[in-house]
Formats: sequence, structure tokens, C-alpha cells
Amino acid sequence: MMANARIPALIAVDSMKSEAPALYNGFMAGSFRDLPNKRTPYKSEDELVEEVKSDFEATWKLGFGTIQRNQYLDKHLSNYAIKAHLLSLGYTSFEDVPEVERIQIYRSGNFPNWDTIVEEPISG
Repeated sequence: MMANARIPALIAVDSMKSEAPALYNGFMAGSFRDLPNKRTPYKSEDELVEEVKSDFEATWKLGFGTIQRNQYLDKHLSNYAIKAHLLSLGYTSFEDVPEVERIQIYRSGNFPNWDTIVEEPISG
């Protein structure tokens, strides 16, 4: 299981808020919620963070190396968020990650250069 899904959930929501405010506002308005809560606004940002946390925990409930439904990290996370997540686990490069877990990071199997991954603004 993901040790603390709140941290990546906070990163995801914070990045969305600062880099894609229209998307953030759509989430806060409840536009992307599942039924029966569709279009029901979140009462607070913390409620949104908790829902994202629950989604992350459901995706990785069997552990980092055993992702359900063939969910790769790049489905939910940007390159920067993937790097931040791996750094939080103590890895300093993609090569440090054991092969059995590394194959679950990028669906394509193509890894960007670790040293060139930086946080970039989302255009739009």
C-alpha cells in the first residue's frame, strides 16, 4: 500500500491549483465527481485532497509494485510528480528503482532523462 497517499494528493491538487486554475475550479465545482455527487461542489480543498488520496490508495492498494488494472504512474502523475514521488521513496534515478517496480512507471517503457525533469507550468 502507498505509505502516505496524502502527500502525492497534496502535490497533485497544489500543482493543479497553481498551474491549471480552470481545471482546479472545475474540480472544486464537482464537475469531475462520480455519480451521485456529480456537480456537487467540494466543501473545502481538504475534501478534494481526501478524494484524490482515496483514488490514489485504491489504485495502489496492493503496493507500488503491484498496481491494479494496469495503472502506470504516468496515468495519474506528471514526470515531475513521478520524480518527486520516487525521491520521497529514497531513489535518486530511475536506475535505482528495482526492475520489477520500474516497469510500472511509464506505460511506454520510455524513460525521460532524470536530470532534465523539472516542474513546468501547464499551458492553457
